[in-house]
Amino acid sequence: MQLTNELRWNDNGNNANEYPTYPKATIDNYDQLHADNPDEYPNTDWRGMILNNTSPRQSHILGISGGGKTIRSRILLHTTSPTRCTTTALTNA
Repeated sequence: MQLTNELRWNDNGNNANEYPTYPKATIDNYDQLHADNPDEYPNTDWRGMILNNTSPRQSHILGISGGGKTIRSRILLHTTSPTRCTTTALTNA
C-alpha cells in the first residue's frame, strides 16, 4: 500500500497529498485492522506461498539391451519422486 501511494504521488507531480490511494491511518494501523477483519484487510505471504521448499518432481527411466554371439543383457530401471529416490540397476555380462 505504501509503494502504491508513492507511485501515485510521484505520478501526480509530488503534490501536497502524499497518500492519494490509501490513507495514512490505514497504513499505520494495518496489523490491527487485519486482526479485526482479515477478509477486508488480508495479509498474505505470497513469496512464502509461491517459493516454498518443495516442488513436484518425477523422473522415470527404463532401458533394455540385447545380446549377440556372446550373451549380453542389460536392464536398467530408475525412478525418482518427491518423497523417495530409488535406483535399481541389474547387469549380466
